[in-house]
Amino acid sequence: MRSMSKAERHQQVRSTPIGPVLEFIYRRHMADVFWCNCIFEGENDIRKAMPLGYQTDEDAVRVVMFIMKKRGLIKCCCCGCHGYIEITGRGEDVAADAIIARGESLPDFVPSEPPALIPTS
Repeated sequence: MRSMSKAERHQQVRSTPIGPVLEFIYRRHMADVFWCNCIFEGENDIRKAMPLGYQTDEDAVRVVMFIMKKRGLIKCCCCGCHGYIEITGRGEDVAADAIIARGESLPDFVPSEPPALIPTS
């Protein structure tokens, strides 16, 4: 098996599907989890939703986050400094449309406002 050229590697990373990741963030949001992440292992780690072979690929994770941020589907820091990810209203609409298109029902729970990270008083 030959190694990939830089251009082939770039194309492979850019072709990583974002749909499963966006739906994962949406389902976590509807379960009253406001922030997912891409660097800390745990139940909110978006790498769980990445296709096989991409879960440990930091470049692929970063590119998927950048693409979704550029399209206005999530709010996050894509540089990897902390990796907190929050879905936007547009992201919710896109994820919900994809779930409905497959004939699945949407989660019933609607979350409350996210907690403040820094107390305001």
